Amino acid sequence: MILINYHNSEPTVYPVIDWLNHLGFEYYLINQMSSAFEFKNVSISNNGMVLNLSEEIEGKNTTFWNRRSIPLHYQFDLNSIDKTKINNFFKKEFKYINEAVNLYFEDHNCLNKYNDNDTNKIYNLFVAQSYKLKIPDTLVTNKKKCLEAFANKHSKIITKAIDSTNYLFDIKHQTGLSTLIDNEVLNDLSNVFFPSLFQEYIEKKIELRSFFIGDKFFSIAIFSQNDTSTSIDLRNYNYSRPNRVVPFQLPKAVESKLKRTMKKLRLNTGCIDLILNKNNEYVFLEVNPVGMLGHLSWPLNINVEKEIALYLSNPVEYAKTKKE
Repeated sequence: MILINYHNSEPTVYPVIDWLNHLGFEYYLINQMSSAFEFKNVSISNNGMVLNLSEEIEGKNTTFWNRRSIPLHYQFDLNSIDKTKINNFFKKEFKYINEAVNLYFEDHNCLNKYNDNDTNKIYNLFVAQSYKLKIPDTLVTNKKKCLEAFANKHSKIITKAIDSTNYLFDIKHQTGLSTLIDNEVLNDLSNVFFPSLFQEYIEKKIELRSFFIGDKFFSIAIFSQNDTSTSIDLRNYNYSRPNRVVPFQLPKAVESKLKRTMKKLRLNTGCIDLILNKNNEYVFLEVNPVGMLGHLSWPLNINVEKEIALYLSNPVEYAKTKKE
């Protein structure tokens, strides 16, 4: 049995569902509109922890996929409760229920954890460099003097969100994309601003994105440096003149370091962003455990959604297979 916990607006789930249907695997979808999945209770005793679920799936072995997932406490029946009386105390109680259930699934066959939605970009850089992956020189500060010294050290610097879903930096210079910090912006800054992340800008030969699942890598090279729109940040996409994209094979030594990084971060899947710089060095930028996947499957026919479906059907057997 496969349980898929996902946000209603998450598009990546649907191609995976198509593959599950095609391959004949049984699954249940969990979201705020779901009626097929419900907690009856969670019991803990000297015999262990048991999730008593709705009748349809009670007692069956499960593989659990969190895809930009919702808090599982929504799946308790709250219809007869006055929602206006759910105050901060009850919300905190819900928080711990949600964590406990997700930790239970994490100990079983689980692809992504609920907490993967909030991976820490700063800590991820630290772990990557500890396994000998090259990373950009990075600074987190709210002091103009510190930033000026950092800018003097590097020919170019950028700022980007620590949480890629939010906006950041300075009240007058808010941005959600990686952005160059030029002298005009630097001079205009107040002496103290909101704590933000800054990095040296690395001239890239090509940009790389690699999808990791079950110790396998599915990688592409993106020639984003050839377009001024995407040379700093790929997300500033030029739809009228798309970047050239080709399949790519990472060196085994780089894959080995990435595997150790992912294991330390307790991530069994994710989209890893790297740069191949002008010196042919591989530079780790970040990992997004729930990154978008459509550009990997199309137009290169890598079929990562099929890989996810196969993993969900039998994680143990999937890990034994080799990438074709």
